[in-house]
Amino acid sequence: MSYSAEILADSPTAYWRLGESSGTTAADETGTHAGTYVNTPTLGVAGALDDGNTAVTFNGTDERVLTTTLGALGSSMMSGSLEWWVKTSTTDTIRCMFGTINATTNVNNRLEVFANTSQAIAAEVGSTAIRLTDGAGATLNAKIAHNIYDGAWHHCVLVVESATTISWYVDGVSRTVTYGTTTSPSPVDFNQALTIGARNNRGTIDLFFPGSLDEVAFYPTRLTSTRVEAHYAARVAASAGGGLLLLGIG
Repeated sequence: MSYSAEILADSPTAYWRLGESSGTTAADETGTHAGTYVNTPTLGVAGALDDGNTAVTFNGTDERVLTTTLGALGSSMMSGSLEWWVKTSTTDTIRCMFGTINATTNVNNRLEVFANTSQAIAAEVGSTAIRLTDGAGATLNAKIAHNIYDGAWHHCVLVVESATTISWYVDGVSRTVTYGTTTSPSPVDFNQALTIGARNNRGTIDLFFPGSLDEVAFYPTRLTSTRVEAHYAARVAASAGGGLLLLGIG
């Protein structure tokens, strides 16, 4: 099975392959949540999969993909998963690969995934952090210290297992998670559009990410370790040119 078929088999809320070579539309493979490339990020760069599908590179200054509010993504996050590929060697701290924060109501409600950031949401080169917060300010902060900023493509899957625990996989392997504030948030749906390659801070875009992203997917369910391994294995097969034969070797 191809990589994209593996992802779609797990019924993502949205799945952006980010493989466009021109234009301003970032297609969603589910057909529901197309995004918009803003300020001409570099399209058509070599992607993570070696299957002919390309990726996008952001300059870290003003480029991003602006998506929709993604329906029930916020309220499903506490039993949901995020998946993406990243390639960068940046040491810039507290930059957002994805982010949205509510405006007007439930203004503390947020989802942010930070590069070079600690579980305290402070500068820490080599770490990657997530912050989930609800409208009352209850928060789940966590990080992995496994460095994914070495100029190579890395596959990342973040699974929210409960209001106080997550699983975080890099290149198919579960990594050690360190927690900061864990006060059991219950996020509601976002009323600001999710941004890829930056953060949508109540309508103001900031914390721009310098680097490449590919194959971004958001799920309303928890991916199991078996499914994470299957996703990563599909990429390895594509890279090696072995298709199902390589998967059978195991």
